[in-house]
Amino acid sequence: MFPKKSQTDINKNDFLHNLDEAREARRREKQVQQAAIIIQKTVRGYLVRKKYRDYRKNELKQIFLGFTDPNPQKYPSLQLASTMFPHLQHFLLYYNRMKIKDNSTDLQQLLLGVLNYISTSLIVDDIKYSHLAAFFNKEVNAQWMKLNQDFMIVMLKVLETTEPTTNDDIKLIINSLNYLYLITDCQSWKALQKNMNELLLKTMLALNRSYLIHLGQHNLLKILKTSMIRCMHRRLESSVIHNIATLAFKLLLNSDFNRTHLILFSQTILVIPTFITMCHESSHKLFQMVCQKDLFNHLICMYSIKESFASLSENIDIIELCYMLGNIVALASIDLSQLEAMKQPFIHCLFNILDVCRQRQTTDEQSGKQTKVTSVWHPIIGHVRGKTSGFTVSNQEIVQRVIIQYKFLWSKLFVNMLFESIPTTSLGNQSSSTAKKETSKLFGFL
Repeated sequence: MFPKKSQTDINKNDFLHNLDEAREARRREKQVQQAAIIIQKTVRGYLVRKKYRDYRKNELKQIFLGFTDPNPQKYPSLQLASTMFPHLQHFLLYYNRMKIKDNSTDLQQLLLGVLNYISTSLIVDDIKYSHLAAFFNKEVNAQWMKLNQDFMIVMLKVLETTEPTTNDDIKLIINSLNYLYLITDCQSWKALQKNMNELLLKTMLALNRSYLIHLGQHNLLKILKTSMIRCMHRRLESSVIHNIATLAFKLLLNSDFNRTHLILFSQTILVIPTFITMCHESSHKLFQMVCQKDLFNHLICMYSIKESFASLSENIDIIELCYMLGNIVALASIDLSQLEAMKQPFIHCLFNILDVCRQRQTTDEQSGKQTKVTSVWHPIIGHVRGKTSGFTVSNQEIVQRVIIQYKFLWSKLFVNMLFESIPTTSLGNQSSSTAKKETSKLFGFL
């Protein structure tokens, strides 16, 4: 019925089919060859990069691990700043890459060595070996300042995330604080002391101020609070209090008591238990400067306004409020003469703090919430410097016991200075009566 294909047509179709198969086979073979070339390039690239990374890793270890020795006398000799600058850049790139992949002990040791090297080069050697040499090299000057800023952010991240569980962790925390302390204090650099010309000093002071502002923008005070509390749990307050206080007070002094920084200072540093007492006992130089610039007056003016203090204390829990109250009382009791002009605002400040505590307790009781039991270490009550007194108490109990301790802290002279006056006029008698009523209310509260 259908016409039969000729042999010629059949042979032609077979030929075309075989031709298509041959083309497809050549195409697949070419794809395989191209894939093999890509794989070979990738493998070769990986091997080259791995070889380079291993070379850099070994080079960094060879340079910096010597600075992890417990004895600083055994540190390697310092090299020229122009020689070390590229190595520090390479380390920062290596650290940021490896930190994401694996934060190993080896990486922490390498970071510790770098910190020790930088600190040593700033405070030990002459100018030709110091980072300060970068200021006489216009090509690396801007890069050097940017490198320091990047290192600062790394140090803040270390302080924010590192728990002091091992000796290496503790060393890393302490050296990170020491680095931030040194890099923002050019007057401690030996190289600068030997070349204390006025222009260079002004330049370095301006640079350090910009460093402090840069740190402040990256939650410096919050991170210092976190680090201090962790160190207090490990009984390390005496070894870190100086650097934490220095950084906090430097930021305040350089900001001229900016309201934003005062609020942050109140919400962070002032809620550290007995912070002011420790600074006063250690005769901290910057703390004395802060007191001379009327830190107490600035804080009291802010705390004495009820609405202002209410907004300030929103993010502070009831136990931290007690610690803040303790620090304010300690700050006031350092110099009783400063209370003469600030007695009334100070009384308002105390009542505002205590009212917030009372309101939060009342709110919890009315809402039927169970009093949260909190593990409190290193409270103001029973605090003995260098010793622990850990125990578990409720929020209400901690407030009660702290108030009892304040009654003990307030000497008769201090209470008289605050609440008692004996004027001869009737108006004066009325104010005296009011002060006594306020005193009774204060000591009758809780």
